[in-house]
Amino acid sequence: MTISLLAPEDVEAIVEQVWSSLLEVEPAFGPLPDVDASAGETWTATVTVSGPVAMLIATAMPREAAVDVASRLLMVDDPTTEDVADALGELVNVLGGNLKSMLPGPSTLSLPVTVTGEVAPPSHAEEQGRCVAVLDGRPISLTTYLLDPGAVS
Repeated sequence: MTISLLAPEDVEAIVEQVWSSLLEVEPAFGPLPDVDASAGETWTATVTVSGPVAMLIATAMPREAAVDVASRLLMVDDPTTEDVADALGELVNVLGGNLKSMLPGPSTLSLPVTVTGEVAPPSHAEEQGRCVAVLDGRPISLTTYLLDPGAVS
């Protein structure tokens, strides 16, 4: 059973608002495939929400999209690996903060973690929702996982 705490249209509205303000682009949403690690290097950034609802929020994208996000967010032409990690951490932090505000509180948001590769959620996590948007033809996914689904009624 999937517990829907965040309506898909609300998540898309947050993605649209954050992308518009931080990246100055309008995302296009659609039924796109997951970010495929076999297609090249993938970058993933995560934050967790702790409180009445425990949630992992992860955004994943191909390397080219991650570099583009860093270029747009930091306004640099050739971002370093550290710049990319910082930019993706900031992006997921802002997305996570906005999503946290829609959950029952009081809640806290962890510091962001950015890695090359994909992040597997804990075995007890339950996928709550996924949103895939497109930046210059490249898919960027935002996935939310309930970390303690049994605690939500």
